[in-house]
Amino acid sequence: MSPFLLIFALISADTLVISIEDAVRMALEANPSLKSAEAQTTSSKLNFYETALSGIVTPTLTYTKEDTFASTTSLGLDLTLFDINRVASATSSWGSARSQVYQLRETRNSTVLSTQVAYLSLLAAQADVEAKRRSLERAEANLRLIEKKFELGAATKLDLMRAKVQRGQAELALITAENTLANARAQLAVLLGLDPSIVVVAKDFDFTPDTAELDLDSLIAAALSHRPKVLAQRINTSTAKASFWMSALSVLPRVSMSWNWMRQNGHDWTREGPTKRTTLTLDLIGYPFRVATARQTARSAEYALKSVRIEVAKDVQAKYLELMAARRKFELAQATLEQARMAYELASAQYEAGELSVIELFDAESDLADAEAQFEAAKYDVYKAILNLKFAVGEDL
Repeated sequence: MSPFLLIFALISADTLVISIEDAVRMALEANPSLKSAEAQTTSSKLNFYETALSGIVTPTLTYTKEDTFASTTSLGLDLTLFDINRVASATSSWGSARSQVYQLRETRNSTVLSTQVAYLSLLAAQADVEAKRRSLERAEANLRLIEKKFELGAATKLDLMRAKVQRGQAELALITAENTLANARAQLAVLLGLDPSIVVVAKDFDFTPDTAELDLDSLIAAALSHRPKVLAQRINTSTAKASFWMSALSVLPRVSMSWNWMRQNGHDWTREGPTKRTTLTLDLIGYPFRVATARQTARSAEYALKSVRIEVAKDVQAKYLELMAARRKFELAQATLEQARMAYELASAQYEAGELSVIELFDAESDLADAEAQFEAAKYDVYKAILNLKFAVGEDL
């Protein structure tokens, strides 16, 4: 759906019907966390440019006027040839900018994942509400039938009470399902940046659960190589190590070239230079503390990288196990649905032959409705598990 059609739909009605692709597109345009990360990434890049380029050439202009009406105008130009402190600042800002790029990818993937999972939850809630409504309609029809039979003496009072209980249970189940649906719509609306009054309706799509074999060790290795979160921390660690060495080498002299032009009392300009300057500055007290601090910062970054790698490996393992469990639940739900259909067909045939009561037929119908709802939920759970595993491995969603 094009942005124009989305805007038109929002303006023209209180209901918005969208696909999963529309939901992702809207979330990427509206999510404040993602926008903040994008702004931070741009800021980090600009900071690097400022750090790397400023101060290489430093011009100075001075004008002095004395009480004797004598005046002096001087123009200076300082060109930095080597300054380890400037190299350290540029290296640090460059590492920060590169790390922020990967953090932005992590935030973007997290936004897409949250949107897709919320969309699938809404689809499952919509399907569950429809199933619960059909169950309530069947329970009400069954109750009316039992009431007529009871009036004719063809049904017992126990049959009537059971039909009323089943009707009440079906209504309670519908209320619960509708509440779940309302919460799912609200959660997706927040991610899409929509007004709470807008009713979001998710369009269903064909999905066949992937049954390909997966190797846990290969997934963990891929995550440690490609997950943006790991890559960002790896850059932070490299930057911290480089900063340590820069601190240790901060005793190296600064080398620069300078030119000066001077004009007195309106006379011609005179030039001095170029002059090569070598400046050696050694802070005997602060230097060892700066080096020690930089060393500890580098060690901290190394431990942080190890921690992130362990966290990511555990996350991949957990998501892998969730997918395996979701696949087994889907297979079981599929088999249960087939059995429920066969049981309902058998119950219908026995009811037509007068071998089964209407209450027993209704039980078979309820079992079939429950099996259908469980199958739909299991299908969406597999899709969610696949998306969660892809995010954990570091694939762009």
